[in-house]
Amino acid sequence: VNAADQPVDCDFILPAIARTGRITAAISTDGASPTLASELRNLVTELLTPEVANLAEELSAERAAVHAVGDSTEKIDWKPRVRAALDEALRGNSLRG
Repeated sequence: VNAADQPVDCDFILPAIARTGRITAAISTDGASPTLASELRNLVTELLTPEVANLAEELSAERAAVHAVGDSTEKIDWKPRVRAALDEALRGNSLRG
């Protein structure tokens, strides 16, 4: 049973989905405002540029290469590259005014 405005009575939720390449973001307001969820999805979609999607592929390949030689990826600081890609995506759209 799904009643978006009555989440307590729901068996499942239908989040607003933003998807590009291997990146999927699901956004829900727990039934409070489907419109807000939709608008947030639109904002996230603006961040999911082809460059960000490509970065997901690159990072996946790099992680696989590290694992292939028996090393762990846990101590690698991926955040600077990810942050730089997201900052570039933000510069390229209207999210930052």
